[in-house]
Amino acid sequence: MQNNALHGKPMRIGVVLFGGIGDVILASPILTEIRAAMPNAELIGFFEDRTCAIASLLPPMEAIVPLSVQGKQRSAVFFRLLQSLVAQKLDAVLCAGSSPFIAPMLKLTGIPIRVGYEVGKTSRWCLTHPA
Repeated sequence: MQNNALHGKPMRIGVVLFGGIGDVILASPILTEIRAAMPNAELIGFFEDRTCAIASLLPPMEAIVPLSVQGKQRSAVFFRLLQSLVAQKLDAVLCAGSSPFIAPMLKLTGIPIRVGYEVGKTSRWCLTHPA
């Protein structure tokens, strides 16, 4: 899959921000920087449904995808997130999660640019840009 930016189309970037309200608010500067560096990018936020209400406080995004996680098994949440990421046909994904399952799940999406936390050998193999 070729990068849309090379073809004059805006990049579609998924931003996965699971966690509490504080975690999402702390990610706001990252979203601001992405928007400043890539003003034509389409940002799609993936949030726990309990934090979607604060999306209006964050830099503008083209779409918000709420995912219910309360009372659900972790594997069910990961499969639902995997399905949602693939459905959006993203060029890049940024995930602020340190679970060892995040990087392999992002690799399974087939998204060409995958950014996340480096939490071991698996994440270095699965992420294109481990941080």
